[in-house]
Amino acid sequence: MEAVEQLAYFDGEDVGTTVIEKLNDTDSLVRITAAEVLGRIKFKKSIPYHIDSLSDKDEVVRAYVAEALGKIGDKKINPCT
Repeated sequence: MEAVEQLAYFDGEDVGTTVIEKLNDTDSLVRITAAEVLGRIKFKKSIPYHIDSLSDKDEVVRAYVAEALGKIGDKKINPCT
């Protein structure tokens, strides 16, 4: 989980792609961290994966995913941004 968090300090598409994979991890804390990191780096390519994660079985994960989508701020998600 900490390793995923540290990836937020790096730049590049490879980082975002690596973190996207963690949205499907079996550990809910890893999924939460992945959502936070992708939101923090505003990785727009993660939007479809975040949308899929809105149906996560864990309500806390869903909340963090929704927050991350807001941080990404794409007009596809929120036309008011």
